[in-house]
Amino acid sequence: MLKLNTKRILVPIDFSETSLIAIRHACFLAKINRGEVFLLHIVSRNLEAFNIIQAEINLDLSYKNTATAIEKKLEQLATELKAEFGIPVFAEVSSGNVSLEIVKISEEEKCGLIVMGTQGYSALEMIFIGSNTMKVLGASKNPVMSVRTPASENGYRNIVLPIDSSTHSRQKVNLAIELCHDFGARLHVIGMTDDMDSSFEMKLGVIFNQIEKIADVRKVFVSTSIIRNPDNNAKATLKYAEEVNGDLIIIMSDQDVEYTGIFLGPYASQVINFSKVPVLTVMPVQTTDITFATPGTASW
Repeated sequence: MLKLNTKRILVPIDFSETSLIAIRHACFLAKINRGEVFLLHIVSRNLEAFNIIQAEINLDLSYKNTATAIEKKLEQLATELKAEFGIPVFAEVSSGNVSLEIVKISEEEKCGLIVMGTQGYSALEMIFIGSNTMKVLGASKNPVMSVRTPASENGYRNIVLPIDSSTHSRQKVNLAIELCHDFGARLHVIGMTDDMDSSFEMKLGVIFNQIEKIADVRKVFVSTSIIRNPDNNAKATLKYAEEVNGDLIIIMSDQDVEYTGIFLGPYASQVINFSKVPVLTVMPVQTTDITFATPGTASW
């Protein structure tokens, strides 16, 4: 059973607006589960930090002095966050390839979640330049939350869970229910069908019933909806999220492909790139058991 471990959360930070927004999302998540936050800034040898170097940092400084200046800035930020949220906050400056370093350090520090700010890109920009967030999503075994809008002090209240016909699409159900339980949120489950799989709509009734039973155990309210033959699954998901005032969307990293080693398909890329609300992306685990597990039972 997939679980979200928020005991130690990694936040890559470049001091841009979206990375500062990401920190607050991470702090809210860590606080509710008495976890801690690990701030990471990556400096490349040519003095490019993540994507930018703040204007107040002199570009003529040596790499060592630049890292020291950034480290002080991070420590100051960590101290402020500790005082505001009452949680442990640590900071580190590293160097190297941005996305690879994020994944490596998240594993070394045993972080259970990566929270990253993302700017969003046009389709053409995604083809030619991609983004560090997308690269981390493609390489990380840990769940990644991508954000671009400020966190609410109330946390998350309406969590959207898309379900498709792939077996591992349903693996995120228990994770979503536990998050709803933690934040007192409602779970909005959306199933999308097409003419290529006419039997899936009947299966959705069974799936919805299973989800409602698990949610009932955790005292989580669930609403279910079916969208038939959407022109674009990602757009349909985002439109639905807007209609229910969704403030978090949970998807699988290979939502629209079978388990082939391709961990970020077009659906996931589009949802992450165009969503105005945070998107939590989790990687599926290989399993032949597609039943659901109620809390406290063996995983499927």
